[in-house]
Amino acid sequence: MYGELIPLSPRESGESSDAIRLEKTIVLLGRHDDCDVVVARRTVSGHHCRLLIREGYWFVRDLGSRNGTRVNGNPVDEHRLDPGDVLWLAHERFEIKYAPIDLGSVGPPPPDDVLETPEEVFGQSLLERTASGSGIGVGSDIHRRTGKPRAGETDRLDGHVQPPQAGPHAAFKPKPKPRGVLGGLLRRSKGRR
Repeated sequence: MYGELIPLSPRESGESSDAIRLEKTIVLLGRHDDCDVVVARRTVSGHHCRLLIREGYWFVRDLGSRNGTRVNGNPVDEHRLDPGDVLWLAHERFEIKYAPIDLGSVGPPPPDDVLETPEEVFGQSLLERTASGSGIGVGSDIHRRTGKPRAGETDRLDGHVQPPQAGPHAAFKPKPKPRGVLGGLLRRSKGRR
């Protein structure tokens, strides 16, 4: 076990308020049944966020959820979760408990932003990463910096296809040739080389 999520939000009758064990190094949280941790609330997106371990610390990455992900009340796209931090999925709150040293932490904590690491890339097969919608850097993964899908990607989080956007070469236009007397001289001098 790599840690626990302790539910802090009021539970509905029949719901367990027991700790949720984190038994994988990459955990998908959301409303859909294919998530590792299912949070059955209307305000939680189908694939709301992903937790992953990096350098002995848990990190959270929002997956373009409608109602957002917060850490200790602050909205985040990507953020390190320190032991005792409160993770919010829309209105649902969870305290994370773990010991960084037990997860291999050495030295100071890593920076708050999440970058793809070899552990992430090689931790799942390509089929698992794309089929579950929890792909890291492929398929339906939301572009980390802008929060928008990359050109031509399917946004499986909301179940609709994003319209293709122009790629980086679509706006390429050749540089105009110099005109006039000076332009003619420049064109001739280039031809003599």
